[in-house]
Amino acid sequence: DQTPADAGRPSLVLQLGKEQPSWLQGRLEALFQGRTQLPVVVVPGDEEVSAVSGSVVLSVGLTTTQAKLVPDNDTAYQGLKEDGYVVRSRVEGGVTRIVCRGKKSHLYKLAVNRGDLYALYHALEGLGFAFLHPLEPTLPTAIALPAADLEVARSPRWEIRGWQVHTMHPLELCDMLNGWGKTGRDDAKGFDELLSEWRLFLEWLLANKQVQVQWPLLDSPSWGNFGESATRLARLKKLADIAHEYGIALGVDVGIALRQQHTFRLIRQEGDTQQELKQLRDRVDWLMGAGFDFLSTEIGSSEFTSPDDTKMLSWIDALGTHLRDHHGGKTAHIKVHVS
Repeated sequence: DQTPADAGRPSLVLQLGKEQPSWLQGRLEALFQGRTQLPVVVVPGDEEVSAVSGSVVLSVGLTTTQAKLVPDNDTAYQGLKEDGYVVRSRVEGGVTRIVCRGKKSHLYKLAVNRGDLYALYHALEGLGFAFLHPLEPTLPTAIALPAADLEVARSPRWEIRGWQVHTMHPLELCDMLNGWGKTGRDDAKGFDELLSEWRLFLEWLLANKQVQVQWPLLDSPSWGNFGESATRLARLKKLADIAHEYGIALGVDVGIALRQQHTFRLIRQEGDTQQELKQLRDRVDWLMGAGFDFLSTEIGSSEFTSPDDTKMLSWIDALGTHLRDHHGGKTAHIKVHVS
């Protein structure tokens, strides 16, 4: 591939910091394909960009372009909260430079700087892209450059911003999120083929400035041993690993004793307190083998019934304590199911 300096002609230069996730370059190249007459050129973040008039430089993360337009001591950057971001563009010598830089969040301790990616997707929307449908991004016929210099600095109001895919109803992604393939639970090839939809959904979460996603994990006696199988766990781990590549935290909603709509339950045989707690701990250990960042659960045994209040509280305490003491201080989100 020619560099802009070698080509001597206007180019769309993608300059990505070396800390950026591995999927990003290919995704940007795919998004821009056919949307600009400029050849797309990739320049490493630690190299100087030599671009001629008419070129566009899109910088993400820590790059030589970022160091000039949004340095560490920049007032707007310093004023950001975690997950906040700056998007700044300048035109110099006929070259439009767009810098996307965010402030890393320590929530969930993920490696990816979501702030950088929030900034990038903000910039992409300014170029004409839209991320309204989770599985169908809207692509412009041709990118539109900013009519004036961009100066954006935003920080989130809430630290946790999340989404639940309510798989208790037959939604898109329902099969995949429960470890099934296109034709059923034994369809390993079909499961892997569905992962492209998972990546689109994660991109949509980033574009909409989300931090986490969860869904009710299902199970049924008709599934045989699949519900707690190594095969299912490996597929759930694939989902978690990919989500972490996007800086998105992942959890599943598993009822402690909720009995409805085929929910996965932590306690399935009630009566002896010690056996109840052992079931809870064993199933939490199995679930966390997938690499989830948190668990979500429900109060009560259905939308209309509940166990003894003292017993319910003891189960809740046991869940929180076990996650804290045996799974790196991870947390449980607890709610009442009233839908």
